[in-house]
Formats: sequence, C-alpha cells, structure tokens
Amino acid sequence: MTTLPQSRRPDGSLRPAVRVKAGYVPPEEQKKFGREEFKPAAADAGVVGADPDAAAPGKPKSKSALKNEKRKQKKQEGGGGGGAGGGGGGAPSAAAAAAPAAGASASPPPDAGSEVEKKLKNLRKRLRQIEELEAKEKGGTALNDDQKGKVAARAEVEADIAKWEKMASGEADLAKKVKNLRKKLRQIEELEERLGEGLSLNDEQTGKIESKPKVELELQTLEALVGAS
Repeated sequence: MTTLPQSRRPDGSLRPAVRVKAGYVPPEEQKKFGREEFKPAAADAGVVGADPDAAAPGKPKSKSALKNEKRKQKKQEGGGGGGAGGGGGGAPSAAAAAAPAAGASASPPPDAGSEVEKKLKNLRKRLRQIEELEAKEKGGTALNDDQKGKVAARAEVEADIAKWEKMASGEADLAKKVKNLRKKLRQIEELEERLGEGLSLNDEQTGKIESKPKVELELQTLEALVGAS
C-alpha cells in the first residue's frame, strides 16, 4: 500500500490524502482512448459481406460455409452450361441443329395402302346400300328417283371396286393410270372450250364434261399414291 499526499483538484478544492494500492493512477490522470483507437485493423476486419470463416486463414470452415460453397459452385456450373448451349449467341450444338431437321421429317408421307383401302371401303359401302335398295324394291317397296339412280349405278360401282382391288394387289400401274387420267382431263377441258365458243356437242362429249369432277378426284387420289410410292 502507498499513500497519496493531499493535492488540489482542477476546480481549486483540496483532495485529502488517501491510501491506495501500488501502481494506482487517479482517474483524471488515466489515459483516455477514443473510438478510433478501438477499431480493428483493416487487415483484420476483412471484406464487408465476406464469409467470416473464410476470412480467417488456417481456421477450418464450418458446415454451413461448405454448403454455401457447394451451392455457389452448382449455380456457376449450371449457368455456364446454359450459356454454352446456345444462350450466349455462339454456334448451336449439334443436337440443337439436328432438331429442326428431325421435326421437318416427323410427319410421314401418305400411306398408299391406306388410301386404297379407304377408297375400297367407301365403294363397298355404296354397293351394300344398293343391294339393300334392290332388296326393298323386290319386297314391294317403291323407290324414289334418288334411290333408283343409286341402283342404276351398281355396274359402275362394281367396276370401280374391281379397279381399286387391282391397285391394292399391285396389278395396276399407277403412273400409267395417272397419265391416262391427265390426258382424259385435257380432252374434257378442250370440250369445255368448244362449248364456250358456242359449238354443239353430242351426248358422249356432254357426258365426258359431266364426269370432270369424278376424273379430277380420281386423278388427285392417284397422284397422291404415286408420290407416296
């Protein structure tokens, strides 16, 4: 212990003598520190927003820090892959370039066999209707003009069925048939021109003109078959 002698304060009053421990320093004589003196050094503070675990060298990283690093790495890998794949304006990949070509040929060409079968199905249905009308007529039922016209066309329907059955079996030459139909259509158009000029036509020529829609439909169907074969 030591004794501090009587002293005078800054305001002029006397300070009594007191016993204190060795090394004691009065409050007014103690060194005062400002805020700036307590601030950590810039090297210790690190970067604002940085991971505190990563700022301390030699210190093992926490589990949360490792998870954050893995998550950031996955995001970077995912973003880089997207940019290289065609988002950065570079050359498209081989798979991307091949996609339009594959999509363009995705629709298959018309099936010749299915077209022929469809035509045969319709013709056979017409033939069954004709046979039903004939049975009604034999049973004493009177037919109207439309029904009589269907019955009268039986021979023509049967001929069409035979023709399309040959096509289905591959006995007919489709290209040759298309050529003949085109020739027939040109003849009909010539007859239409003559009729438009005021020339008279006989019954056979008039019948050819009336058959134009049927010829055009058959030609269109056969051209589709030739294109698919």
